[in-house]
Amino acid sequence: QQQQQQQQQQQQQQQERPKWMYWCSRQNAEWFADPTVDVGATNAVQHTLFCVTPGITMGFSVGTRYEEVKQFPHDRIIKELDKKSNGCGMTNSTDCINLVQAFPMMAVRSRTPTSAGMMGIRMDEKDALPEDKRLLLWKLLQSPKHFHIDADDVRVANRFIHQNIVEIAKDNLKGQCTPGHSCKLSSKEQLQRLTELALMWKKGESIDEPRLVVLEE
Repeated sequence: QQQQQQQQQQQQQQQERPKWMYWCSRQNAEWFADPTVDVGATNAVQHTLFCVTPGITMGFSVGTRYEEVKQFPHDRIIKELDKKSNGCGMTNSTDCINLVQAFPMMAVRSRTPTSAGMMGIRMDEKDALPEDKRLLLWKLLQSPKHFHIDADDVRVANRFIHQNIVEIAKDNLKGQCTPGHSCKLSSKEQLQRLTELALMWKKGESIDEPRLVVLEE
């Protein structure tokens, strides 16, 4: 009888062993191309029910095939794993994902006009961290112990984007609604507006959104 109980426990443990798992970072740093700041601007965001693409890691158990892993759009992973039918072999399907909260375990996202979706390419001041915390975040991103981002490389990228903003916007417009890319009217409108503002600025005309398109000499 004791041997039978041990076998049952072993079977239960095997059943509770996940075939696969997701790890999702709950926070991410954002970098914005900003011509009024030498190295651009940084901010931090924390999510509750959302996994950003660069903050997702997927793990497989030995013997699990890629085809067996449930896959979802990054913005639906957490919601979809609430459904038992999407489980990974655990009794509770929510155990199939680990929301990583340990700081500074986070993703880094760039918010620039090269984005097909054009979402959040400008930092909303009401959501921005206080200046002192943004400075600490920037130091963290440069730290060799963490992300080791080179400030000179960031300056080059920031300057390049704003020196070529018109061409970048036009190229992004061409890529809209093509296979594998976003197809939103709002993105097209933003890119068109961005192009117009940049051309106006180049001509010496005053504009109401200089932080977006100011071109350094």
